[in-house]
Amino acid sequence: MLTHAYREAEGAAQNAWRVRPIRSPDSILAGMQVPEHIETNRLVLRKPTAGDAEAIYERYASDAEVTKYLGWPRHQSIEETKAFLAHSEAEWNRWPAGPYLIECRGDRKLLGGTGFTFEAPTVAITGYVLARDAWGYGYATEALSTVVALSRQLGVQRFV
Repeated sequence: MLTHAYREAEGAAQNAWRVRPIRSPDSILAGMQVPEHIETNRLVLRKPTAGDAEAIYERYASDAEVTKYLGWPRHQSIEETKAFLAHSEAEWNRWPAGPYLIECRGDRKLLGGTGFTFEAPTVAITGYVLARDAWGYGYATEALSTVVALSRQLGVQRFV
């Protein structure tokens, strides 16, 4: 009997932590929005704009070495970068956050990108990409630390 009662209590505790199904992103994230411009000690994270296409393409999106291990292929043309920017805008319109560009706070040089792609209100994908000359300076750690802090504000429970 004690074993049965323990199993029931254990099952209830496990169910209490289970993520419940969500009706729509708007039902949970209504009114939530993170800043489109964030400054850290050395970086600026900001929402991309259509005017960023050439810089993104030239700095990292067209570089085979930079994109070698990413979840998206190297951009073969500026049109692919423009398509990314359209996707970015759609993400920002649908969810409380989306992709961010990473810039040097001092000279505003484009270093790379990070941010969110939401799969559900509590589940998101994150990562980073940095131009080759930005490797090895701790920029990814600084940018992703900021993304993780933002995810807590948004109620993200899991990154995939």
